[in-house]
Amino acid sequence: MKMVGIWIDKQKSILVKLNGKQEKVETVNSDYEGKIRIDGETKQYTRLGKQVFPNEKSREEKNKQILKKYYDSIISKIKSQDSIIIIGPAEAKKELYKQMATSKELLEKVELVENADSMTDNQVVATFKKYFEVK
Repeated sequence: MKMVGIWIDKQKSILVKLNGKQEKVETVNSDYEGKIRIDGETKQYTRLGKQVFPNEKSREEKNKQILKKYYDSIISKIKSQDSIIIIGPAEAKKELYKQMATSKELLEKVELVENADSMTDNQVVATFKKYFEVK
């Protein structure tokens, strides 16, 4: 049985693929940029008549597209797995699960979506081995 555990946040994910005693660890990085403010940086605005709007909307839209590509790249790497666990510290795990909802077949393979703190790669591997009881 092919199993995969995914630890995910918006900047990177760690995929641990287990098949019997074989394990493969893969890191997927995203180009997501959170709110970054550089000291001394001036704000950029869009003007519409006398109204002034920050360009926040365009940055949000750009980040949405970046995250969609990121989640799609993860999904493409786990499609062939039989069992999927998703953990992580923030909203990314729920967003990935929502993105997976486009495929009922893939969604049925998800066994668990759970909160988890930041972990080292070795901690992630140990967590998934323990869950899948692969020793």
